[in-house]
Amino acid sequence: MSLVDNATPHMAKDYDGVIRATIPFYDLMQSETMDLIETLKPDVACWLDTGCGTGHLVEMALPRFRDALFIMADPSEAMLAEAKRRFANIAPERLKFLPPIGSAAIAADILPCPPQVITAVLCHHYLDEAGRQRAVRSCFKVLARAGVFVQFENIDFEEASLNQNALERWAKYQKDQGRPPAQVESHVRRFGTGYFPITIDEHLELLRRTGFATAGMFWLSHMQAGFYAVK
Repeated sequence: MSLVDNATPHMAKDYDGVIRATIPFYDLMQSETMDLIETLKPDVACWLDTGCGTGHLVEMALPRFRDALFIMADPSEAMLAEAKRRFANIAPERLKFLPPIGSAAIAADILPCPPQVITAVLCHHYLDEAGRQRAVRSCFKVLARAGVFVQFENIDFEEASLNQNALERWAKYQKDQGRPPAQVESHVRRFGTGYFPITIDEHLELLRRTGFATAGMFWLSHMQAGFYAVK
């Protein structure tokens, strides 16, 4: 069995080519994030994207938030290498890369500015309970006052029958996109083993317990949900 070079089941070099066949409405998640930030923080000057992967979210955001400095962080060196290739022609005044690092290890003293926006898209569900808590707490600590934290996660519906129905629907989506049945089955088996989803209520409780003044869900489809919180 081949080993991947990041927390996802896909090699970094292949990620952009397969993610849309794996995650329903992947591009819509990105555009919904843009719309949310344009509503809540349109004049953002410092934006941290943790778990940035190959940089698709930032690529969408750069022309829409022309006064923002984007900071990109990811624990995978291979993902960062793909992102750096994507942004080879972007001026350093617009974009900074951190060394390979996960959300839990991000601290104010390694950032060039206090982020007014932090995005974490499909990355924290790879962490166990304690790791997820540390990741959210670190994001809260470095986020500027009145800043906005946005995350998308795979979720757990808690009831076994609801999860089974959702997983079957997710598998059908992937097969309809042309993914081989063996790959689809392997992906479905990752639920609770390759990634560790929590329920919507648990997400909101974690955000509130961490200290955010406002926390809510703004997007839900299949087994993915989008949450935002304001410090």
